[in-house]
Formats: sequence, C-alpha cells, structure tokens
Amino acid sequence: MKMRHAVFGVLLLAASLFGTAGATALEQQGMGAARPATKDVSQSPRWHVYRFIRDGINYVQVNDLGNQVRMGVATANGLYLVLPMGSDAGSVSTPDAPMRSGQLSHAEVVYSDGVTQVAVAVNGKGQYVWSVTPVAGCDPNDCPVTRIQPAPAATLCDPNDCPVTRIQSAPAAALCDPNDCPVSRAL
Repeated sequence: MKMRHAVFGVLLLAASLFGTAGATALEQQGMGAARPATKDVSQSPRWHVYRFIRDGINYVQVNDLGNQVRMGVATANGLYLVLPMGSDAGSVSTPDAPMRSGQLSHAEVVYSDGVTQVAVAVNGKGQYVWSVTPVAGCDPNDCPVTRIQPAPAATLCDPNDCPVTRIQSAPAAALCDPNDCPVSRAL
C-alpha cells in the first residue's frame, strides 16, 4: 500500500512537470461538486460522469441523477487511486486494489476514454459496486504508454531487476503481500 502511494506520488510529481497542456480551465476545477461546471461525459443516461485534468493526472467523478457524488478516482500512467469522496468510495475496485464482490447484476460501462474504463454493477445486497480498469486489447505497437501490456511468457524478466513497465506472471505460491509487493510484480 505504501509502495503504491509512493509510486503514485512520484508520477504526480513527474506529471506536474508537464503542466496541464490541452486542459481547459473548467477541466481543472470543480472536483467534488454536485454539479461541476464541466462537460458530462457519461456513457449512461443513469449517471453523470465528469472528467478533470490537473498536472497531468486524470480524475473521474461519478454522480447519480440526484447529483450526489458516488465515487472518484485518479489515474496516471496505468496507476489508479480511489479518492476518498462519494457515498460509494469504499466500493471501488481497481487493478491495484481489487475487491471481492460476489455475484453482480445490471453491469454497465458508465465511462471510457480509450485508456480507462469505469463500470458499475449491483451486488447481492443491492449496493453499487464500481470497477475501474484499463481498456484492454490495444495493439502493443501503438498502445499508449499508460496502458498495461503483458509481456510474452518467453520474455518474462527476473522479478528482482525487471523494469516497472513489465508484468510478472509469478506462480501462485510466489505471490507477494499486496501491502509490500514490489511495483514490478502483478498480483
């Protein structure tokens, strides 16, 4: 957990060096508001989704139709950080912090920007469960750097000196504790 936050902090610092090129003033402010003054980019008529860009970090906020904030997430370079905002903040699954949710129904994608996808479903208790994932299936030759591409099995590197950009396929017995697992390993 500490390692994930440290890596996200380093990415935040690096992204801030590039500024907010291409982002309008509206996309840089208003996060957490019931009705942010930015475009609703939802793919669903049942949700409002707002995207913000600041210092190279993408932020996605989802509100219900009553304009109540449900969840927020920050993404940068393939990392996902659930923000402590919204009534469903404790029910968000990311590749870095997956949740066990049991059987789900009524799943739908509410947001996708070609790199990140946000979906919602209902669990057996009638509660909303959110999933934030990278968009899968891009061509490795023209896939943006922020997308994760698994290395072919024959080219897996030594986990002790593998670059951060590679995913390790470790045997089940060798999986590390998610609270102190090196960045270069996938769970």
